[in-house]
Amino acid sequence: AHDEVAAAVVYRIEQRASAILHDTVLNHLSTLSHTVDGPLTAEQRRLLERDLGLVRGVTLGESLLTTAVSSSDEERWNAHPIHEAIRGARSQGLDVDITGDPEAALAVQPHVAEVIALALTQSLANVMKHSGVAEAEVALHSTGAELMVMVIDGGRGFDLAEVGSDRLGLRGSIRGRIESIGGSVQIWSGLGKGTSIVMNVPLDVAAGS
Repeated sequence: AHDEVAAAVVYRIEQRASAILHDTVLNHLSTLSHTVDGPLTAEQRRLLERDLGLVRGVTLGESLLTTAVSSSDEERWNAHPIHEAIRGARSQGLDVDITGDPEAALAVQPHVAEVIALALTQSLANVMKHSGVAEAEVALHSTGAELMVMVIDGGRGFDLAEVGSDRLGLRGSIRGRIESIGGSVQIWSGLGKGTSIVMNVPLDVAAGS
């Protein structure tokens, strides 16, 4: 029984490390390959330094969970990992419209916010890579028991039945990540009909999840 538990823990760590590598290094390489020659912008450099720190933390087994302490909800939202994910997408050229109740995100625990932010980062990266449009909407709502995060685009869409097992972004970085904290993911898409991703995460996730 001990060996089974240890193997399960190792598997979860490997899955998280793989997803983080996919979301940081591979996404940045893809973005840089489409960037004109010349020095990085200050925002690109800041995001690279942030993600290098994230990868370094995974390598050393350090805790990656930090939270900003601010005096108002607006300041807390501006420093929130979910808002940071949206700013990162905007810095890469995606026009992101935030709707609903952004401050609902303040109710989730810091480690949960970090996981949601990473899944959101990958969702927005998919819009940039695959949708064929440069606009997306991120809607946040709270039911009191769950936080719902929706990512909506009006792009080319895709056939869900034809998504291959090698699409690590959807399988590991979004669905697997949200399910690891007790949440669920629903995806609606169709050719020429855009894509909607809905992530629901319970607000009472245990600190060890």
